[in-house]
Amino acid sequence: MRKFRGWLQRQWRDISGNVKFALVTLVGGGLVTLAIALTHGLQLWQQIILAILFLALFAIATIAAYSATRLKKNGEGISAENEKKVSTENIEQKIRQWTDSFGLSRSIHTDDRFYFVIMVTLKPQQLPIMIRRHKDHPSYLELRSSLRTTDDQRELFDKMQKESQQSIRQTIDRECARSRIDYHSNEKLEFICIHKQIPITPDLTEAHFINNLNEMRFDVAVVGHTINGLFKPKPHGNDKMI
Repeated sequence: MRKFRGWLQRQWRDISGNVKFALVTLVGGGLVTLAIALTHGLQLWQQIILAILFLALFAIATIAAYSATRLKKNGEGISAENEKKVSTENIEQKIRQWTDSFGLSRSIHTDDRFYFVIMVTLKPQQLPIMIRRHKDHPSYLELRSSLRTTDDQRELFDKMQKESQQSIRQTIDRECARSRIDYHSNEKLEFICIHKQIPITPDLTEAHFINNLNEMRFDVAVVGHTINGLFKPKPHGNDKMI
């Protein structure tokens, strides 16, 4: 039954244009005949003028109906296309779809300051990256990833003179500026938090989003190598850079 119904629908699509044309012709001819019948008794030139007026009105009505139908169809197409585009209403759903399509593990966190907080893990480094949308900045996504210095690195930093500590910070600033990395850290350099903002616009795509995640991986690697090069700590148990 379903196959038969589908066959009927295909046949209708094939002949629908001809059927509509035939209906238009039939209705138009009927109106002209009606107009001639109503004008019976008038002179020939009067009948011709009235028939032309009837045809003109019919043509205008047909064109208006056709235009309205096309606009409705185009509007439906645009609406369907708009549903696929990214917006602040569907961004969380899009992120879930994109991370799932790349097989990224994901966990949900709760924070009243944000519309949502999603933690994903990038392989193979098992790098955690937080994705969140702040209520104070609803038009942006924020990506965050943190790394902590080791016990040896913190001990070396604490023993440095203020000038040496300032030199360490300037070197980190310079390397981050060179790679266009936005970050912040605390006074004792116990951690470094790297962050990136992504505007939520209809142009945001899966490829753009995943590319930003991969850039975060690169940013963390740059900062980590920079710190390791500055301190060169001895291996200490399981306390490693993350």
